[in-house]
Amino acid sequence: MRRLANFGAALSLLSLGSAGCGDNNEAGGVITFAKFDMLADFEGSLSLNMSDRWNGAFIPSADKSDMAVQIVEQKELPPALINPSLPESKAALHATDDGKHTMWGTAWLAVFQSNKSAVDFSEYTGITLWARSDGLPVPTIKVAIADWGSYSDTIDPNTKKAYCDMNDSTVGGRGCYDDYSLKIYPDGAWRRYDIPFSQLTTGGYGLLHAFDPKRLYALKFAMLPAVAYSVWIDDIALYRKQ
Repeated sequence: MRRLANFGAALSLLSLGSAGCGDNNEAGGVITFAKFDMLADFEGSLSLNMSDRWNGAFIPSADKSDMAVQIVEQKELPPALINPSLPESKAALHATDDGKHTMWGTAWLAVFQSNKSAVDFSEYTGITLWARSDGLPVPTIKVAIADWGSYSDTIDPNTKKAYCDMNDSTVGGRGCYDDYSLKIYPDGAWRRYDIPFSQLTTGGYGLLHAFDPKRLYALKFAMLPAVAYSVWIDDIALYRKQ
């Protein structure tokens, strides 16, 4: 893959995949980003790129199924040249699972701040990333952002209690982890997915709340249970189109 580069005031790139969907893999037109900041390019590690606004790193997460194996690592890329005008990316996040996690499944996620405080991404309109998978069937990846209403460690300053309740599993209750999200479906080719915040929705099973880009806590990639996969993620960035 080739790393996104030249982060000027405006950046024109070829849009691959349907914005916010990922199930349309035809090449799109040229999109101009008015603002573009790299969140994670995975060239050195699974950590987010150095910034005074975020300092987290991607870690694996999985249910407690016996004898199941999930691996999330920073790994050198085989040759995968996507756009000759951009510098080559030498590494990416590689996530694999043997399909034996049969309870809630698996995920990999990065908390934006190691002290679990919120970050303000209101100056951006979305997240862009590159993804591909090895082999068939094409996997379903849930790309989610944990905000004030779904992140389990947020506290209401008025009540001094958590906004959501990890022990509430009732529909329409105050349950946690109902993140704003959408799904992408990467195949065997590197493709870019532009994900506007405006297209994110919740599953409707947790605390009912409005998405607030000023109070974001983590970025998650989640997989269904009992699914074997080999997935690559690279060049996760924040953007504003205008």
